[in-house]
Amino acid sequence: RRVCGSSFVAVMSSMSAKLAAKHAKTLPPSELSRVLRGAYEAIDGDDPQTCARIATTALKKYPRLQIARVLRALARVRMGVHDYNVAFDEVCAVRDEGVVDGSVLRAVLMFFREVDAPEEARETLELVTTSNPTNIDGLQSLFMEYVRERMFRDAQVCAMKMYKTTQDARHVLWATTCMLSQGEDEGADIDEDAFGDRLQKAPKMSSESLLALAKGMLGKLCEKGEIKEYDALALYARTLATAGERDKAYDVVASALGDTCISMPIERERMRAQYALACGKRAEARAHHEKVLEMAPDDWDSMNAALDLLAEDEDAAALAKLCKDMQVLGLGATDRIDGDSAEVLSRVPVVRVPQKAINAAKATEFVESLVAKVDEGGGERVVGRGAYLLRVELKYRLLDDADESSAMSFAESIAAYHERFGSWNS
Repeated sequence: RRVCGSSFVAVMSSMSAKLAAKHAKTLPPSELSRVLRGAYEAIDGDDPQTCARIATTALKKYPRLQIARVLRALARVRMGVHDYNVAFDEVCAVRDEGVVDGSVLRAVLMFFREVDAPEEARETLELVTTSNPTNIDGLQSLFMEYVRERMFRDAQVCAMKMYKTTQDARHVLWATTCMLSQGEDEGADIDEDAFGDRLQKAPKMSSESLLALAKGMLGKLCEKGEIKEYDALALYARTLATAGERDKAYDVVASALGDTCISMPIERERMRAQYALACGKRAEARAHHEKVLEMAPDDWDSMNAALDLLAEDEDAAALAKLCKDMQVLGLGATDRIDGDSAEVLSRVPVVRVPQKAINAAKATEFVESLVAKVDEGGGERVVGRGAYLLRVELKYRLLDDADESSAMSFAESIAAYHERFGSWNS
């Protein structure tokens, strides 16, 4: 007679609640916070013992609760006093059941990173994204795992899956970056100990095909007005230059699109100078560096770059011919006069011919104009002393073994510089 009416309902409700608790893999957020808040705080506070104790207590009532199982396994690994294999198998079991939410997924990934098991982390994310192909958080995490292991083919496919779901141009940029990285890896000396076991699912493409595909995809983004930020513009320009379209790369960065994407005027002029030089437009490159100096009169890089670009025409032609001859010999120089030519030549002194790098009269006029601007702007204490040091740099560049006066001029410039700035602390 006692098990009837409301009493019977209460007993059945209690039994149902216990049964549900026994099989529950997750809980409502409020209940989960009440049960495991201390465990989260303990693991974040580097107190794995407390975390393990709280998680174990929770598992007595909710033995299938995924987040508690993973937290306890993570805590036990950090404590280092429990069987590693038991903890590892527990987390793998949670993964194979299918993680129930993002919190469990993050905890599982944290565990696998803790025990240095990137393959297991990738497998977890692959399972999650296979069961839910539009899970952007899962796809983004999987993309990062692929990139971390230099699995750029699979990362490219993953980025395009995200783009199909979101139509976010950022994911196209990720995909094209992976395409370019595959081309770089093709001829690179990769550490096989670190990245040897990388069985990628995506098919392999030639570097030429990848470059053409990346160029086409970025070109379509540009036509649609989707290139709006610095990184996107830099990637597009780099892709064009790598594909041999250096003039187009310069036109892109020198256009109104460059003004829109590169908010800092100095960075804008530096990038334009870089691509102008890459396509042989020396006068334009120098003009861009001089614009930098108008905004930052003490910019040492642009000062030196402008000096580099004051070459005599015959010297420029001789340097271009020498670079071409070196290319035939397989010494790695380019057939253009670019920023790397002098550095390449310095590695092969036996084939270097005597030549003046700059026009002395033009260079002297340029340096003295910079010094005059510094004096007008308040002097070295206000603007900086780079222009005065450039005087010394110029004399050094004009050194000629056959001309003793050039050595004396160089020594005098050093003495004058130290007389003026020798008392400075740096």
